[in-house]
Amino acid sequence: MANQHAWHFILLFENIETNEQYRFIYEAIESEGKQPFLTFRMTEELTLPSIEELIAEFFETAEAAALDYGPTFYKVANSQYMKWYDAQHPSRKDIRPDAQHHLFVTSTLYIEIITEIEPSVYQL
Repeated sequence: MANQHAWHFILLFENIETNEQYRFIYEAIESEGKQPFLTFRMTEELTLPSIEELIAEFFETAEAAALDYGPTFYKVANSQYMKWYDAQHPSRKDIRPDAQHHLFVTSTLYIEIITEIEPSVYQL
């Protein structure tokens, strides 16, 4: 019987130009003791210049040049958010060594998640 208490973290985005909708679902993996996120935050887009610099650097790469769309989901390496979290929770590296920083960019917000789980993505 499936665990009735598993929980999810779901983000729904809509492209305002095309009305296409995308659902990102972070599902708990109870058998491995993994929850959808360790922490998350949402901030106004203009408040994190360091993120703007990282995105600008990405768009200078060959990988970005090959894209025919503007990505809104990133995995952040050398994350300041992860460093901040680790300073608050030093045992994270031992307890949750596979955690990653995921970043979603919308027209008005940055949504940042520290998680061990890859989201499932669905176009609606």
